Amino acid sequence: MKLAASLLVATWLAAPPVWADCAAPLAPSPPQEGKPLPPDVTREQHVALPGRCLAFHSTAGSLALGDDTPIAYVAYVLDGADPAKRPVVFAINGGPGAGSVWLHLGALGPWRLPMDGLTPSTPPVLIENPDTWLDFADLVFLDPPGTGYARPKEAGKTDA
Repeated sequence: MKLAASLLVATWLAAPPVWADCAAPLAPSPPQEGKPLPPDVTREQHVALPGRCLAFHSTAGSLALGDDTPIAYVAYVLDGADPAKRPVVFAINGGPGAGSVWLHLGALGPWRLPMDGLTPSTPPVLIENPDTWLDFADLVFLDPPGTGYARPKEAGKTDA
């Protein structure tokens, strides 16, 4: 699959998958407090893939640049892995207007949105992605201002 995107890969090391009970309940984590931006939301999740089950934490949130311009992100961190030895992939698509969703739901994330037979009225149905990179790296999908859910603090300003 061709990806027209910029990928910043911190390290490319194979890490063994973490086996987990795929029947574990999805329990919400408390939001972070004291931030000027909306609070991040973290959830415990899992995907049952052929021959393996991955348990992980997903976080949807935002980071403030120096001038408080927000960058939206979605991150997936595999449970039970040593963070000092685990690589991190930062996925950033082009912009403005083209957020990381194409990398997120089109190729690398734990779920995929099938594109075959899509029409404007097709309801989105995510399926588990057996080709997810979460097996060997934690994933961070970044949306700079003007892409995805990231909006500049000042209207019309997308050159953060």
